[in-house]
Order: sequence, then structure tokens, then C-alpha cells
Amino acid sequence: MNRWLALIVGIGFALAGCNNAGIASCTPGVSCGGSCVDTTSDTGNCGSCGVACPSHVACTKGVCSGCTGGTTSCGTACVDTSSDPSNCHACGNACPAKMVCSLGECASTCAKGLTDCAGACVNVSNDAANCGSCGAACSPGTSCINGLCACPPGQTLCSGTCVDLSSNPLRCGSCATTCASGQLCSSGQCMAACAAGQMKCGSACVDIQSDNLNCGSCGVRCGGTTTCQAGGCACFDKGIRCRGVCTDTQSDPTNCGACGMICPTGQVCSAGQCAVSCGMSLTDCSSACVDLTSDPYNCGSCTTDCGLAHCTAGKCSCPPGESLCNNACVDLQASASNCGACGVACTMGHPCTQGQCDAGCLAGQLNCPAMGRGNNGGCVNPQTDARNCGSCGTRCPTLAICTDGQCVCPPGTTQCGNGFRQSCVDQSSDARNCGACGNQCPSGQVCSKGVCAAGCDPGFATCGSSCVDLLTSKINCGFCQANCLGNLICLNGQCACPSGATNCNGLCIDLTSNLNNCGACGTVCTSGQSCVMGKCQ
Repeated sequence: MNRWLALIVGIGFALAGCNNAGIASCTPGVSCGGSCVDTTSDTGNCGSCGVACPSHVACTKGVCSGCTGGTTSCGTACVDTSSDPSNCHACGNACPAKMVCSLGECASTCAKGLTDCAGACVNVSNDAANCGSCGAACSPGTSCINGLCACPPGQTLCSGTCVDLSSNPLRCGSCATTCASGQLCSSGQCMAACAAGQMKCGSACVDIQSDNLNCGSCGVRCGGTTTCQAGGCACFDKGIRCRGVCTDTQSDPTNCGACGMICPTGQVCSAGQCAVSCGMSLTDCSSACVDLTSDPYNCGSCTTDCGLAHCTAGKCSCPPGESLCNNACVDLQASASNCGACGVACTMGHPCTQGQCDAGCLAGQLNCPAMGRGNNGGCVNPQTDARNCGSCGTRCPTLAICTDGQCVCPPGTTQCGNGFRQSCVDQSSDARNCGACGNQCPSGQVCSKGVCAAGCDPGFATCGSSCVDLLTSKINCGFCQANCLGNLICLNGQCACPSGATNCNGLCIDLTSNLNNCGACGTVCTSGQSCVMGKCQ
């Protein structure tokens, strides 16, 4: 896959369904057709089960709104102006009959390495709508990798859904293994607590140094085609973002040298400059001049994608001590999903040690019955569970958090709606509640500072129909659709806790006074005690 066409997308947990008491719950997902999904962001189940968003349209706060990275809103559709013959380079710029749209320009033929699919010049090695051949579309949740539809690196296909077997409590270690109620999934095994070096985020044990849904701390999601690297969201292999897509401006013919710089038809991008041919030791891969010995998207040959591995001497490779399994680097000595060899999963409760598989509710939890709408019951913490906040069945509004058994809307948001349609919204930017609950902006307008307008003011970004400040927006932090979960806030474009608070399992807590996190996360004061200056007394 060419670097300039690759989308390194942070894929969320797709937890397989469970509706029986005594096994791990869907929290915080919703059960749809036997799978647990996040209806606030799942494009196949947006807002409710079965509601699918159109192609290239994102699901934001349970509403199909906004274009995904690399596409542009043209009328009512999100299109790729680099290949759409009806909107070539710009909305409404249709190519003449018998011409194609190639790299954002109308031409008689497609550029080298691209395939003509109904007038759109695409790379069938990575195009999810034309994977391997024109019209061969990948199913939702899967990606097109080297011309084949597959799960993203590090995930496994279970009953049509891509899941992370290392941390999914409903698919822990193998597709058929479900953890008992109250247990967590840590390194592919069901446990009462997370293993060393991992953090409990919801019902999963994750490595916050590499987890795309909990990057650096719980609730910090990587978006805009970035991945989690060393605890921070960034483009893979030192790439940069252009129009929401991670790319390499040294070789991208649509962003050659800088974002938006398109090379003329017949030219290539070599070392950040448009040229008639590639420089010495570089190879022309769909008009991108790359080094086949080191390019992870064209390793050894054009379109050979290494996934999240590195390309060394023209071969996909992993750091010392790790092996390549499903396009991801894993430690075969410790991975319960790949113990001793790729695909060898340990049975539930048995860890992987030196490449070999070793042979009721917790205190403070409530055993709640299943109540539908994603609330599958089981053992829950009523102090933090948004579906059972304070008591069984007490559901918090959408985007609200449960803190000390109370539903609270994040700062800067207001509760709007009734019943199950309640949600916390930002009335300064929400086009359905612009300035006041229920005040919906007309079609084609955006909500800017609480007023419906034709466009956003300077300094604000357009995310769907909302005008937002990417430096402070909780649901568009740093880039569109990057949501700070729990009561995390957006500080200078990064999800974080405010001064004086600590991130404990995705919630910002004052360790000096919190009874359940006194002095440190997880330190619970006994009955009758108080937390004073971080000490139970």
C-alpha cells in the first residue's frame, strides 16, 4: 500500500455480544446483532442498531455527520477529490466524457499503478471500495491490505467483527472465550486484575503506550488516521497529516513537498519535488518515489504493506524479541493470543510464560440484572458505571459520565432531550441544538458560537456541521472526531485531566479527597473512614 494512500486508522473495540448474566458485559458498548458496538461512533450502527452511515461519512455522537479523513464534503456526499470524476480536485469539477480523475486531475488515462474504476483512478491494493479489483468492497470494520480485505494489524476476525483478543473480555485470547462477570481481559487471559505494565480502562486491560483507544491514559482516542506511539497519537513512521490523512510529503504526488501540492499529470513526487522521473535508488510506485528497502507501505516491492511492522532491507521486520503475527509485532514468549507461535492461544485463565501456556462480584460492585439497550447486567461499579449510575438501571445521558454515583455532563455541555434521547451537547457548536436545546440549523448551515451560519469564523474548524476550536473541543480534540472520554478535557489539542486531578481508569480524580482513590488510584478507604489530604483516616 502506498504511504500517501494509506489510512492508519485507530479502530475501536468491537466487542462480541453477550446477553447472559454471569459473563462479561457489553459496557460501555451496545448489543447489536450479537456484537457489542459503540453506537456513538460505529458507522454501521450509528445512534442505534442497524443505522449505517453512507460511504466516507463518519458517525459522530451517534449521528452520521462529517467526512472521514482524506474526503471532502460535496453537497450531500463525502468524496475523494483525488479520484472522483464528478468532483476532481474540487467539488463540482466534473471530468469530460471518456476522461478519468487521476491524482486530482482530469486525464485520458490513470497514473502508473492506479486502476480505472468507472472513471476513478484508485489503488486496488488499499482501496476499501475496490479491494483487489473494481467493485470489490470490504465489509465494515475491515481494511484493504495488499488487495485483500482483512482486519487491521493486531486484530482478529470473530463472527464477522474485528476484535483485539488481547484485551476484549468477550473475546479474550480466542473468539470463543468470554470472561466471567467482574473479570478483565489482560494479555489475552481472564483475570481479576490487570497485569503489570497495563492499565484498567473500562473492562479491558491495555498498554496505554500503544492502545489507540487509550493512548497515554484511559479515554484518549487517536483519530485522524494517527496511531498510538509511545503514549502519544502520531502518524506512523514519522509521517505528517494532510487533509486528515497521514502521508509522506517527500513522495506523495498529491501533497508533494507540502500539503495540497499536486504534481502535474505524468510527473512523480521525488524527494518532495515534482519531477519527470524518480531519483537514484528510488522506485516509482503510483507516481510516488519510494525506497523499497525501507518504505513500510512498499517493502521490497510496490504495494507490499508491512502493517505496523518496519521495513528493513526490503523485508517486513520487528524489533528484537518480537515476531510478526497478523501484520503486528508481538512477543511470542508472553502473548496469550500468540504463545510460542502465531495464532496459538492459551485457554481462559492460563497465562503465557516463556512461550508456554501455564496451567462472584468484587467489593463495592452490584450484581445488576440485564435491562436491554446495551445494559447486560452483571457485576458493575455503581460509582462509575454510566448505565447503572448510583443504582441498577440508572442510565446517564449520552456523553455524560458517572462520578461518585452521579450523572454529570462534561464542562461546557448542556443536557438536552428526554428519556433515552438525552445527551450532553455543546450548544455553541451542535447543529441540532445550536444556542438552545432543539434549535436545529437548516440544511447546509453550521453552528458557529451558538448561531446558525453559512460558514465558520476564522480560527474555527468545520467538523461535520459544527464549528469547533480544536484546541479546546472535548469531542474534536486536536482534530475532528477525536473524543476525550469520561471527564477528560481538551487542553491545547490534547486530552488530559485539569490541574490537581489524576487519570484513574478514564476518570479525572482528586486523590486528596476521593474515598475510592485516596492518595493513589484504586486505594479504597474502609467504611467509616474519610480521605483527607490523600490519606484514609
